[in-house]
Amino acid sequence: MKYISSVIEKWKDSLVNNTWKQELLSFCENHDDIIAAMTAIDEGNNIFVVVMEDSTSDNVIDYNIFGFDLIDKYRDDINDFMILDRNTANGIEDLLSDVVTIYQKR
Repeated sequence: MKYISSVIEKWKDSLVNNTWKQELLSFCENHDDIIAAMTAIDEGNNIFVVVMEDSTSDNVIDYNIFGFDLIDKYRDDINDFMILDRNTANGIEDLLSDVVTIYQKR
């Protein structure tokens, strides 16, 4: 019984983790100026990074609102986020650990 409970708990954790990533992926696919999205760990905190063409665009406000909404919705799984432009994102992998690209514009 304990084993079955642990398996179900892992499935649940996996589904929740994939759910917020799917929401992020869908958001990125629906915005032409987003060029990449990554998940990463920063000082033990789970974060996501959205890389856009130009962070001086008015869209950055909408992307920040989306980020805060996603954190509120999945507060046990995400601790922080960053919205960066392509120039600022250069070298982000050197600053963060376990960086995984989940979206790359084609």
